Amino acid sequence: MLSGNKNRSLYIPYAGPVLLEFPLLNKGSAFSMEERSNFNLLGLLPEVVETIEEQAERAWIQYQGFKTEIDKHIYLRNIQDTNETLFYRLVENHLDEMMPVIYTRPLAQPASVSPRSTVARAASSSRIRIVTIWTIFCKTCQTITSKSLW
Repeated sequence: MLSGNKNRSLYIPYAGPVLLEFPLLNKGSAFSMEERSNFNLLGLLPEVVETIEEQAERAWIQYQGFKTEIDKHIYLRNIQDTNETLFYRLVENHLDEMMPVIYTRPLAQPASVSPRSTVARAASSSRIRIVTIWTIFCKTCQTITSKSLW
């Protein structure tokens, strides 16, 4: 177990646009100016530096602008594919509103296609851990199934 040294450096072999392509490493506009300089990100991100909470609030406002569940689902998957830290913060902050969108198959997908697994990566979140069974209603095939998430 690591001691409480927050100033400890972590070597990351990526920089510039390549770093931004890794969802687990990409912090979006949360990279500090020093990090942007060190990782050759200057000019690749908006000028403003935001905290994760500011990013999550902006993403929540954008999410609310989508009217259909499929559009919300696509928006969330795009965030997950680009910045996983932001994705999980957003889901944690708005768990009740987002769980049906994340775990219900979008209407455009056939019932035989299983939803993408988010649970394995979300296992570390204590708020998500309390959800043990999620009922999924497939509007395409008119069936109800209960899925154990753990």
